[in-house]
Amino acid sequence: WTVQRIGWGAMAIVVVLAGVGLFGHGPLAGTTAQSSDGAYEVEYARFVRHRSPSSIRIVLQQGAVSSEARIAIDRGYADGMQIEEVYPEPESVETGGDQIVYTFKLAAEATAATVVFSVLYEDVWRNGGTIAVEGHPPVRLSQFIFP
Repeated sequence: WTVQRIGWGAMAIVVVLAGVGLFGHGPLAGTTAQSSDGAYEVEYARFVRHRSPSSIRIVLQQGAVSSEARIAIDRGYADGMQIEEVYPEPESVETGGDQIVYTFKLAAEATAATVVFSVLYEDVWRNGGTIAVEGHPPVRLSQFIFP
């Protein structure tokens, strides 16, 4: 009888954790990291599944960049995922050293801009790194990838 009650309690805990987003969608699943100068923010999933589609959204605030935005992703972080699609499509992609730099042309009248990376995570357990918009401090991301 005691073992049965412990099992019910464990199942209830798993259901509650799933409901709040520990295993996918929910209030704990997503998070936002903002640069220390407030120029941009990165929206990403805190908890994801291995090889499950996810996205990283970078929102550039008004005045953060002029006609060109250069977004650098830490190589160690990028190596743990497969970038499926980038929207809008970048003008160029540069690889070298410890980062991958995506260059985007923006409309002259753009007041704010959003860049979305659709990704599949290759690593499992913990993955983290930095994303930075040129001319602004980097933002640190930390994720947990379920197998």
